[in-house]
Amino acid sequence: MPVRALYLLADSGRGGAVSAERVSRREATLALARHSVASRLFDRDLLARHLEFCAQAAALIPVRRLSYPREYALLPRVREVIEADLGTCSGAMPGTQSPAPMRSPAANTPATL
Repeated sequence: MPVRALYLLADSGRGGAVSAERVSRREATLALARHSVASRLFDRDLLARHLEFCAQAAALIPVRRLSYPREYALLPRVREVIEADLGTCSGAMPGTQSPAPMRSPAANTPATL
């Protein structure tokens, strides 16, 4: 199944709204890199390739910030927001070109997402 979007989770606080908003390509790239184990496992050269991989992924896959209060009763609303948001996702971020095929930083082979 193709990945249609990635969501960065954020707490909107008690009584806050449930929302999904696009993040910039830069923020998406940094978030993808930050939420991987690469910084602890990769040497300098491999880390640079991993950052490029994250940049390519951020160009291909919409990354959103999903904000919602951490209240169990609101989970149906969170699902509704995600489903509605996925209906607006169409791939690469506006104004970006499709990059060359992604390569896995570790094996330098084509990667699948």
